[in-house]
Amino acid sequence: MTMQLQEWIQHDASLHEEMLEKHRKRTNKKIIIGIIVCIVGFIALGTIAGAPPKTVMTMHLPVGVGAAILYALIYVWDKSRMTQKHIVKVYTKGAKRCFTTEQEELDFVRGMKSEDATKFYSYWKTDPFDRMFMISKEYMVYLSFSATYFVKLSNIEKVSTEGIFMKVNNHKEGIGTAMEIQMKPQGNKRKGNNYRLVFANDDDLSEAVHLMKVCQPDLVIE
Repeated sequence: MTMQLQEWIQHDASLHEEMLEKHRKRTNKKIIIGIIVCIVGFIALGTIAGAPPKTVMTMHLPVGVGAAILYALIYVWDKSRMTQKHIVKVYTKGAKRCFTTEQEELDFVRGMKSEDATKFYSYWKTDPFDRMFMISKEYMVYLSFSATYFVKLSNIEKVSTEGIFMKVNNHKEGIGTAMEIQMKPQGNKRKGNNYRLVFANDDDLSEAVHLMKVCQPDLVIE
């Protein structure tokens, strides 16, 4: 990987520190609330079941403490990944999947540093780590906490969009939107695979599609 791309990744990762800190604070609250719920819940369960106080303290309380420890460990592990180092890791993994030559990496960096490059965030109410969408005339980048996609616009075969729904009281309720990107054969290291980009709402998805059409006018949108 070229030094220019490494520097770009390090710099952009540093811009997400505020978001990471917000995620860490939210995780701390979840840990505290979860510990209390686990311990109090098991004590209440024993009490409601009519167990003697001694049984509640010697059986239900230890089980509640054990559940609380397990719950806390899961979120402590999740919190340990809320670092710039993790963002650099997912950026690097995504870049290695996309770029095949040093010239492509240099072209990407030059494009993202140009005045034509555009960036916006898709804000989720249920997830403090916002999705980032950034695009230049030749490339686009999509960053979530678990993955990053670097895509060369000219290698896209077609783009389709869809809503994301979940069942709430036997009714479908929209919880976001998604863009499915199908790459041309031989156009990317991820041959035969699609990229799925998730956005918080239709407006964010529409903005991403609009920017892609501006940069790549002949792009096929279904």
